Amino acid sequence: MPVFDKGALGVGFLSEYSIYDFDQGSGPTAFGEPWDDTTGQRINLRYSHTLDEQWSLSLAGGVESARETGASFDDSLLYTLAGGAQYTINKDLKVGLFAAAQTSLEDDTTFFAIPGVEWQFAEQWKLSAGIGRAPGLGVEWQSVDRQWNIGLRTRFESREFRLAEDNALAPGGVGADRRVPVYLDVDWNLSEQFSLNAMFGMSFEQRLKYQDSTGTTLDRTDMDPTPFFSFGVAFRF
Repeated sequence: MPVFDKGALGVGFLSEYSIYDFDQGSGPTAFGEPWDDTTGQRINLRYSHTLDEQWSLSLAGGVESARETGASFDDSLLYTLAGGAQYTINKDLKVGLFAAAQTSLEDDTTFFAIPGVEWQFAEQWKLSAGIGRAPGLGVEWQSVDRQWNIGLRTRFESREFRLAEDNALAPGGVGADRRVPVYLDVDWNLSEQFSLNAMFGMSFEQRLKYQDSTGTTLDRTDMDPTPFFSFGVAFRF
């Protein structure tokens, strides 16, 4: 939504329900059944402001609830604040630097910086890292009529969620999973207002971990690479 003369405000909402199904295995190294299904809701606000033809600034913040089914909502809140600047070198190259702070359910707040680049290195090809239409690192091809966008992308994903008080292994503790997905991202733009999306890929370097209510890690396990896919529909107003 445009605001002021050179500003734009974005609002994002997300609601997610994740189904976990564990093979408990056997023997002393069996991971067990660390948690049930999880749910989460998130709201994000982002303001971007164009200073001139080369410089633009952005500020974003969000609040998220991530929890095992039955866990306390109040104990599951996570907060994020980020800001940065982007500089347009020419019509084919943009660079940026962004800083962010993210709270944790039990550990200290995490601070990190994200350098970014968006490089149109050929007429229909673009390389992006940190900025662009999707997070992470990616190479994207766009058809001449702009009807098709096909990208090969990867990024690091990590999330944590509050465990329920009746959790068998860590009542009121924290569950976490991380992964590095590598995927093909396909957009079919049927019109300026309507598009379809599909993603197909594999998740690597997957690890599950759970902590007790004091933040002490009780166990962790690495998982084999896992295939995934998704489909989506987008409407623009």
